[in-house]
Amino acid sequence: MDPAILGWLGFALAAAASALLFQRLRASEAAVGAARAELEAVRSEREAIEKRLEQARGELRARGEELAELRKKHEKLKKRAGESLEEEKTLPARIRALEAELQAERGDARAARDEIVRLHADAERLGAELAREQARAAELVPPGDDAELEGLRRHASDAETRRAKLETELESARRDVTKYKGRWETLDKAYVILRGELELKKDEARAQRVELERLRTLEVILAAPETDAAPKS
Repeated sequence: MDPAILGWLGFALAAAASALLFQRLRASEAAVGAARAELEAVRSEREAIEKRLEQARGELRARGEELAELRKKHEKLKKRAGESLEEEKTLPARIRALEAELQAERGDARAARDEIVRLHADAERLGAELAREQARAAELVPPGDDAELEGLRRHASDAETRRAKLETELESARRDVTKYKGRWETLDKAYVILRGELELKKDEARAQRVELERLRTLEVILAAPETDAAPKS
């Protein structure tokens, strides 16, 4: 065969081999680029997953802290509610005792006022008796009626003594009325305050029960996602 033809054929074969090699190289570079792009996408997705995982962990930590704080508040409120309930239970007995004491003071005040009325009546009676004795003594003509006059003087003196004693008792009774009135007013104020305190405790207990129910609901809401929403490793 002609050497020129052989040379041309060799050149053609070399060119074809070069072209094939070039195509394979381009295909390999494209595959490498695709693999690199896919690897970058995988890395980006992994970073995004790690970020979401860290965010989920942070949310779980925050939720756990919130739940712990909520439980602490719940326990504190339960303790306060228990104390308020215990105090609310004792208030009616205290009110009944105060009502009994108040009733007794009112009875003492009424008795003192009745005593004053009685002493006034006795004083008026003795005053009238003393006036009569003095009038009778003035009508007597001495010296014939000295004995009767002396008797009248003794009666008058006794009546005056009894009248002075009644005045003393009357003054004492008036002081008692003032004392009982002051004590009654003090007890009445204490009774009103205690009744108001009881109503306030009832309102506080109702509000605390509502708050306890709200906290229990929040605990359920916060505690439920702890197992379901936790990210899987």
